[in-house]
Amino acid sequence: MLLNSGLTLRVADGRKLTIMDALSVCVSTTGALAHNTKQMLHIVAELSDLYLSKSCLADLNVISHSFPQPMNDLDSALSSMDTSKIAECGCPVRQPASDPPSMPFPPTEDNVDKLKEFIIRHYSSSTMNMCSHQTLPEVSGPARSSSICCTYTISNPPTLENSSEGTIGSRR
Repeated sequence: MLLNSGLTLRVADGRKLTIMDALSVCVSTTGALAHNTKQMLHIVAELSDLYLSKSCLADLNVISHSFPQPMNDLDSALSSMDTSKIAECGCPVRQPASDPPSMPFPPTEDNVDKLKEFIIRHYSSSTMNMCSHQTLPEVSGPARSSSICCTYTISNPPTLENSSEGTIGSRR
């Protein structure tokens, strides 16, 4: 559904763009760390290409929300991780889990969300990799066996009846 927009858009040199229509769209990325965002797509007379706004790119985690300012601690920690190994499906290539990283932030209530994102990102190619397009790594080593022993206690035995002899036992 096309919408009328009262917004004024300008290009980098300050020229005003002519907005013909606007449309609400969902923009998304793919892969293990997929993100999506709802944005307004403005159709303008002067442009023939599609351009994504800074807020759209930030919502998709393509750029930092503080862009063009220097990255905050979380952005810096996340950008230092290796994300170059991407499978054909767009997910990180599945790899064995690495040793736990040192915490980039103090373990406080205020940092819970940042630490969660850091851990998910760190293990995105191993433990957190839920890609159904890649095979799971094979487990090596000697076969292990285990057994489970269960004990059941009946505190109120059932009444048993024999049709020719009557009641054998009764509930307590």
